[in-house]
Amino acid sequence: MPRLIGLLLVIWGILVIRIDAPWFGVQEAPRTWIPASVRTYHTYGLSQTGGMVFKHTSPLPPEDFQYYTHHPPSVVWLPYALSIVMGDNEVAIRFGFLAATLLSAVLFFVFVRRLYDERVAWWATVFYSLVPMLAYYGRVPGYGQLALFIAMLFAVVMVEWLKKPTRNHLI
Repeated sequence: MPRLIGLLLVIWGILVIRIDAPWFGVQEAPRTWIPASVRTYHTYGLSQTGGMVFKHTSPLPPEDFQYYTHHPPSVVWLPYALSIVMGDNEVAIRFGFLAATLLSAVLFFVFVRRLYDERVAWWATVFYSLVPMLAYYGRVPGYGQLALFIAMLFAVVMVEWLKKPTRNHLI
């Protein structure tokens, strides 16, 4: 277990490198409309915005709102909730996605450990976590990090249920 904690600290250290850096335009669109939606929530409040996801990349007046009606709003609610606590800044926007990535690594470890043993799980988590794409995209706003967390959570629950099928694991 101490090795896993050490590995998680290394992953955390990699993910927080330049976490407060501004967006430079080298990533795809969600990296702009998610923070813009959060800033629109701060500017106009949830009563005027309806907690929806916006298409625009900067706060607009309510009469010009353009909604993404086919996108789930949780990807904006998470950084909005954190920005209430941490302030409206890049760290608050990215922190929730970073945490989801880190928790997905923990769940991946649990998943592999339930299938094999702790040694295999540790090495698998090393390779899983130190992939450059995970280090880069693991902290930028988007759906991937939350989806990865949910997929790993589902995998852990499914493996546990397959090993010991009970009704309690379905709840």
